[in-house]
Amino acid sequence: VQSLVIEFDEFTSTNKIDFVRVLGRLFGLESAVGSQNGGIVFRAICEHLRANPCLLIFDQCETVRPRICQIIRQIWDRTNDAGVGVVMLAAPILMARLAGGRMADLGALTSRVGIWAPLTGVTRGEMAAIVKQEGISDMEESAFDVWYKATGGSMRRLLRSIDLLKSKHAGKRVTEKTVAGVAGHLWGMSLG
Repeated sequence: VQSLVIEFDEFTSTNKIDFVRVLGRLFGLESAVGSQNGGIVFRAICEHLRANPCLLIFDQCETVRPRICQIIRQIWDRTNDAGVGVVMLAAPILMARLAGGRMADLGALTSRVGIWAPLTGVTRGEMAAIVKQEGISDMEESAFDVWYKATGGSMRRLLRSIDLLKSKHAGKRVTEKTVAGVAGHLWGMSLG
């Protein structure tokens, strides 16, 4: 495994035992299966990562409680010299919290931050290139405009909508009506 992506949810972002158990299961660690002891699973994860370094990518970190951030920091502290890297993706609010030092528990994490990189969404040109690469070429210009606005620059929304267009509308011309249907189906948006 070169990298592992974890998208936080309401459980993993608030419960440290659930978080380490999910992480342990993703690595196939037996200790993560039945243990309610987060410490056992945590140490097994660190041992596994030292032997099998990879890049850990955590998404939706703005939802994470400070104690989970501490565990991420502790994993990095125990494994970075073996080549493990950590990337935390979040809405801008987390960067503001980290930079502002408003949450005392995040102080130890901020001392490990190597790069603060506020990311922007996918530009119109980037989206056009991705859509073209994905083989969607028969499209009304106005449909593309509506589609770009509906994705709001979100790569996740773009990829989900591409998947839906390819599975449901393969080989058909993409119209504003088609894009409106995709937006309604995926995100509950009314584009009319």
